[in-house]
Amino acid sequence: MTEVAELLMPNTEDIQDKDDANDAETSKKRKSGRPKNDVWNFFIEIGAQVQGHCDAKCKECDWEKKANAKSEELETHIGF
Repeated sequence: MTEVAELLMPNTEDIQDKDDANDAETSKKRKSGRPKNDVWNFFIEIGAQVQGHCDAKCKECDWEKKANAKSEELETHIGF
């Protein structure tokens, strides 16, 4: 290979290393599971999450739903 060709040809090892680093960063940012329902904008998560579920507290009236608050129950509370 000529010197000019070597200068013009990208180093594929460097490109692959950058791609691997980007994949690692992206995978750290992603959460598994379903996205949160918009109703959660009106509630505060309280307590520890157990299998992706937690208790909820209304931001307006302090109403609390214990033991795995479901989106449907929260929607009923705020009148969605």
